[in-house]
Amino acid sequence: MYIIDEVLAARAVAGQLPAALTDAPLAICTSAHWRLLRAVLAMQSAASGPTGQIQRLLVPMSRQQRVALHAPAPGVLQVLDPRLHSSVAASYANEHGLNWFVADHVGAAAFHEAELVFSNARRVPPAITTGRAVGLVPHRILA
Repeated sequence: MYIIDEVLAARAVAGQLPAALTDAPLAICTSAHWRLLRAVLAMQSAASGPTGQIQRLLVPMSRQQRVALHAPAPGVLQVLDPRLHSSVAASYANEHGLNWFVADHVGAAAFHEAELVFSNARRVPPAITTGRAVGLVPHRILA
């Protein structure tokens, strides 16, 4: 399993998945899914157009694809149930001083024995590359 960021999740739902991620199931953490949904909803209500990286990514997607992000088809993208890994995430947060977003990802990756995959270096929380979560779980940056 690959636990992917919001950018890769949007690409998966749009059918634009990088070839490097076609050999295992894809999943997104609740914290990242929440951020993705906020971007979708902000785009619907914003009069000035997209403002953030995720919102700009959503522009070329069809309305149907953006709606599909709310509850993606499990064969395309699984939204992880946080009840399964919350205890692990909370433990990492306590032991390493991680915020919810990072702890959610690290805990999910540890629980599911998965690799975190980020679309680019800007999407990687600093705690994972240089901070308190270095070396806790495998991760990779595609670009």
